[in-house]
Amino acid sequence: LGLGNPQQALHYAQLVIDAEEIDLLPDAYRVRGEALTANGRLEDAEKTLQVPIRLAEQNEDDYLTAYAWRAIATLYRQQGKAQPSAEAQQNAIDLFHQMGLEHEVTG
Repeated sequence: LGLGNPQQALHYAQLVIDAEEIDLLPDAYRVRGEALTANGRLEDAEKTLQVPIRLAEQNEDDYLTAYAWRAIATLYRQQGKAQPSAEAQQNAIDLFHQMGLEHEVTG
């Protein structure tokens, strides 16, 4: 995904999802959701990005939860959903600050 190839990111994220490694699932679904967003498949991306938030919160993994909130904030912004985007972004900011990762707030 970071190399600008959302199709390849979708493929690799799906491989991780299929492996069902619980610790990796939140990030795999986040990557899948971001790749779908990059491909303009916003409805599918929204459904997908709900999953990593739920899984990461269940795992009490603030790190992955923050990244998932940031990803869905970006999606909501692209969809023109200002209020949900602002709320999701604030959730991400709060978690990044709690972890001392202020540099991620601008990421």
